[in-house]
Amino acid sequence: MPKRRVAKRAAKVPKKVVATVATPVAPTERAYPALQAAYDFFNQRFFGGRMPGCMITMQRRRGANGYFSFERFKGGDGVLWDEIAMNPMHFRIRSHAAVLSTLAHEMKHQQQYHQGKPSRRGYHNREWADSMEEIGLIPSTTGQPGGRRTGQRVTHYIQSGGPFERALAELPFDPDTLYQDVCGEKEGKPRQNKTKYTCPDCAGNVWGKPNYRVACVECGHCEMIAEDDDSELDRTIETDAKAGGLKKFCYIGGRNRRGQEFC
Repeated sequence: MPKRRVAKRAAKVPKKVVATVATPVAPTERAYPALQAAYDFFNQRFFGGRMPGCMITMQRRRGANGYFSFERFKGGDGVLWDEIAMNPMHFRIRSHAAVLSTLAHEMKHQQQYHQGKPSRRGYHNREWADSMEEIGLIPSTTGQPGGRRTGQRVTHYIQSGGPFERALAELPFDPDTLYQDVCGEKEGKPRQNKTKYTCPDCAGNVWGKPNYRVACVECGHCEMIAEDDDSELDRTIETDAKAGGLKKFCYIGGRNRRGQEFC
């Protein structure tokens, strides 16, 4: 009787276990949404949702915690958007509350450009000061109690127990997602006798005595911006429509229809 063939079973090959590694969230996807979330939160909390929105950027500008620039960007559809820039060089040496108060400060500039009456040449008027105090940011030329609340160069301090300080406890995001510039801005640097002036168009630099008004001939006599070591001082870049084209004027502490407000 012939032997019956028995089919050999194939040896089981163990399945390879593939380890799944979680893809880290890109820092851009963490930092910028956090700033946008803060803008939206403050918009609803302090502005009744009436703010027009803006392009939020991070810019390293020496001596400034941030700035607002009116109608700075234009999309493919032709719509103009304001800019609020935050300086990450100061994120490392300032508290989360102070950093976010700069954002609210610039939003107040934006609100006045769209809904109020900004003064000429960057003067921080009573309308702006009253509006700041409504949200618990007290205008002060010194950044401390006792400073003047109006003037060319005005910063602020956070009112203890005020609306802004209370709102910080309800933030819809983790402030630690605000990435810090590890280099930061050097503190305690002695003031130099010369001031650096920068052209806002070509970024050309020149050094001279303080309080000069310097124009860039290459850019059609565009007045250059003076940079100094003072933080939280408002300065302005202006643009004015002239016959035959758009001519730019950059006044130290100035303002016009289109401009930047520095904090």
